[in-house]
Amino acid sequence: ALNDYERLDSSRKYDPLQQHISTDDDDPLKKKESEKLVTFIEHFNDLFDFAQYEAAAIHAATSPMAILRTPQAMQKFKEVEIFEGSKSPLFLYCEALMTTSVVDSETFKLLPSMSLECISCALKESGINLAIHWLNQPCIVSSIPLANFLVDSCQCVRNCCCKCQALAEGIYRKFEAHQQVANTLARQGKYRAVIEYGRTNGGFKIADYKAILESNPTIFYAIMLLQSNLNSRRTECGISFCCIINILLTNNEEVLISFLEQIASTGVYDSKRIKHSISDLIFQEKSSDKMTTEKWKRVMDLCCSNDRSEIAMEILSTLLVRQALNHASISSSMDYIS
Repeated sequence: ALNDYERLDSSRKYDPLQQHISTDDDDPLKKKESEKLVTFIEHFNDLFDFAQYEAAAIHAATSPMAILRTPQAMQKFKEVEIFEGSKSPLFLYCEALMTTSVVDSETFKLLPSMSLECISCALKESGINLAIHWLNQPCIVSSIPLANFLVDSCQCVRNCCCKCQALAEGIYRKFEAHQQVANTLARQGKYRAVIEYGRTNGGFKIADYKAILESNPTIFYAIMLLQSNLNSRRTECGISFCCIINILLTNNEEVLISFLEQIASTGVYDSKRIKHSISDLIFQEKSSDKMTTEKWKRVMDLCCSNDRSEIAMEILSTLLVRQALNHASISSSMDYIS
């Protein structure tokens, strides 16, 4: 998280004075202040030399003018070798920053990169509860990279239960990152909320819903997108059946089979309680769904290989009937013209 800042060799002394006070200044008050800072920095370096990292961390966090609450100081702690079974020097520094963030009613805000490093350290060395606690500290500054880090930290196989997605969602909402908010909602299994959020906040188009389904291919979300498409007069709301087939065929064949099984078993109902079968939905196919003869063949082969030949037969018969009707319509039009 600190790659954008100057890295320091932890073996050499850290001297941040040059960016605060000029040692050439003849002002006696500034000279006295400079001497105090020199003494403070020297004590910090002494603590570091003797591996007194906890004391050094507290000393740095309470430094005057916040001269040691910097990315460079953080990097110095980060580069120290970590011994198994003990808190890392970086963790001690981050912990000290959290406990000293407010002094005399003044809040010392951290840079976004340092905030990310602190949350990363808390999550790695203690867990989600401490990360949540630190996120609520006044010194932490939220950012899109911090939210991205939380999303990447989620290792949940299905719906997120580790809270990382929920934390990221809150940050994304703060920055009105609508697509990312929707993705975190989907990762939490809040599929209705995804569609509602897209309507009211994001002004989502079909491409947005497609992108979310591609990154979160689940049967529940697919069904809700289909129902939304059937129920809405707005063409940009939800996704059509054939478009969903195309996306799942590319991204998750297992979910595709489950999706087809559910439609074949129960159908899908619109808001008027009209039941739509697989055949009904195939007849609604549009060129924008980008299904081809080859793709339909792949779908049918997939059904047969998963012992769902009856679904393959329904798809095949529907496609043949549709083809025959199209040919009949063309022939009728030609007869009329002639």
